[in-house]
Amino acid sequence: MFVTAAARPQWVGEPVQLPASGRDLMLVVDVSGSMEAQDMQLAGQSANRLQVVKSVIGEFVKRRTGDRLGLILFAARAYTQAPLTFDRATVEKLL
Repeated sequence: MFVTAAARPQWVGEPVQLPASGRDLMLVVDVSGSMEAQDMQLAGQSANRLQVVKSVIGEFVKRRTGDRLGLILFAARAYTQAPLTFDRATVEKLL
């Protein structure tokens, strides 16, 4: 407690209000080798499965105002690419 008191913690700026409503959504994307199969169409062009998934999820992320989104990628193992956050731009970029 002495160290914490010596550090003199202070409030900087006004508190940020986070939305109280909304959903927590974890998006899970397969990034295994099977996603490289060129058996899909995207805007009239041949595309692999991963390109199509990224396009669909990217549009989904843009429309989720007020929701917290997270991103999990998996192939042989799963890992968290983005924890739950209100920052949709970051989730979209990490996708």
